[in-house]
Amino acid sequence: MRLLVEFVVPGAPVPCARPRVFRNRLADGRTVARVPVDPRTDEYEARVALCALVAWRKYRCRSTPGPFRVELDFYRARRAGDVDNLSKAALDGITRAKEIWFDDEVVEQLEVKRFEDKDKPRTVVRLFELG
Repeated sequence: MRLLVEFVVPGAPVPCARPRVFRNRLADGRTVARVPVDPRTDEYEARVALCALVAWRKYRCRSTPGPFRVELDFYRARRAGDVDNLSKAALDGITRAKEIWFDDEVVEQLEVKRFEDKDKPRTVVRLFELG
């Protein structure tokens, strides 16, 4: 196992919001469903993607097919929020970066920890190459 990159995402970690489906009936009788994206989740995933890309390029990491081990440390104002929803948002943010992996199915090991830190909320991410 080899550490590829470690980076910090400043700001409060945001759990992946549960999708909510809204159905609208059109004038012609058809029904249209829409699933709006939660703006807080979207902004957090964008922050994760940006931090991941900056770190990936800074350390001049090369693309690797995986498999990966990911360690996530979430520091929040309160020890609240499901770690599975927190990790989903972080992994989706890394996937959004596109240079590290295209699908988080390449993650074979995942370690998630949640801490309380009112003064400095953040997410610490460590990516390892397995094999």
